[in-house]
Amino acid sequence: MKKLPAGIKFRYPWRSYQKRILDASKRHLRDKHLHVVAAPGSGKTVLGLQMVVHLDRPALVFTPSLGIRDQWVRRFCDLFLQVDHPPSWISTDLKNPGFLTITTYQSLGATMKKEGETSLLKVLNDKGIETLLFDEAHHLRNYWWECLMAVKDGLNRLITISLTATPPYDVSQVEWNRYMALCGEVDEEVSIAELVKVKNLCHHQDYVYFCSPNSKEQKEVAEFQSRVESFLSDLALDQELVSAIQKWPPLKEAEGSVDVLSKCNEFALSVAVFLRFAHGVVPKNFLGVMGLEEIELPKLNTGWAEVLLNGLFYEVPYFPTEHKGLCKRLLAELQSFNAIHQKRVLLRTTPHHAKILRSSLTKLQSIADIIDIERDEMKELLRMVVLTDYICLHDFPTPGTPDRELSRMGVVPIFEYLRKLRLAGLSIGVLTGKLVVLSSGVNPFLDTLAERKGIDPTSMVR
Repeated sequence: MKKLPAGIKFRYPWRSYQKRILDASKRHLRDKHLHVVAAPGSGKTVLGLQMVVHLDRPALVFTPSLGIRDQWVRRFCDLFLQVDHPPSWISTDLKNPGFLTITTYQSLGATMKKEGETSLLKVLNDKGIETLLFDEAHHLRNYWWECLMAVKDGLNRLITISLTATPPYDVSQVEWNRYMALCGEVDEEVSIAELVKVKNLCHHQDYVYFCSPNSKEQKEVAEFQSRVESFLSDLALDQELVSAIQKWPPLKEAEGSVDVLSKCNEFALSVAVFLRFAHGVVPKNFLGVMGLEEIELPKLNTGWAEVLLNGLFYEVPYFPTEHKGLCKRLLAELQSFNAIHQKRVLLRTTPHHAKILRSSLTKLQSIADIIDIERDEMKELLRMVVLTDYICLHDFPTPGTPDRELSRMGVVPIFEYLRKLRLAGLSIGVLTGKLVVLSSGVNPFLDTLAERKGIDPTSMVR
């Protein structure tokens, strides 16, 4: 199969901003990249699918999860092909690609690890893949970047399309440069204001409600921060580390190492920051090549220490080769307080601590506080939705057994917390793919609807 079947077309009119981007795509694709930043709800998926149809070349789409992967398949079938089941030329198997293959970033990493880079690239080149599409492209800045760059560099006549709502503006310069190398410069942007203007989003205001973690959560985070501070203090006194850095060839021979320093600019700057902090002296020729003679170097903090240590362990081959014992000792110390995650040194926060804060149980009372505020304001007109990541179905109470102590955030814990508060005049329910809870007041309507839909009313728990 060399081309898509004739007659594939989006079944609805294009929104104004979608048409604007599609009309400009030919100009943007002169550099073989199209990079679109668009707010949630703007229709990025159909925009990406239309580009696949327009280019009419074998395409490989990467998505961040299985659910979103399946959503791409459904949208293409519903909105373009108008069929119930995907045709045989649509694949979700990276090892057996079709004309259109939709997979996940995780699958790429696993397949490349199992099958090998060379083998996978042969499969993709044999299939003639010439379009790569990255959905939620901001996910690409860390682990998957190397795999994706290998695919990008290994395919012929390639065009890349990148879609995201949130470019990774908060990352280091090194990670941003990687992101740009993969996705290209941002070509088009759709703002929330534009979506409101064309009535794709309602007028709204965003508020942030701050809540503190509980004492147990605070203690765990504080203990980690204390270990980090102690580690950094010891680092400044570590003469073996200072000596190893002073022996780094680009530091000693800066004038002849301009190309090397330009490729690890941020690490080189962290070396200067560390030496000034720990030793007080940075070679003048090194500062000159780096353009730092007239600049007051920043103080060593957790951010600069992360750059320095990640360079030492994972990015600058000289140190693990020439100072293996030093690297092994420092890594062991960092691992002792869980400051290493997926071959990255993390001193400011870790995924574990981010999860603690993200799922803090103090949010339950904060939700109740917000409901009180909105109920006082809106009275009987209040219509409120609480969105959360997880269902936590096992936390649902079982008749005849004691209620479980709430230990995590999710749909059921939020529902149970609010139910037990018995807030006056508040009717609450649950709507998820696996669990629906309705107020008993809707029973008569529910029975009628169940009968109409052919559902046995006795199958519903009351």
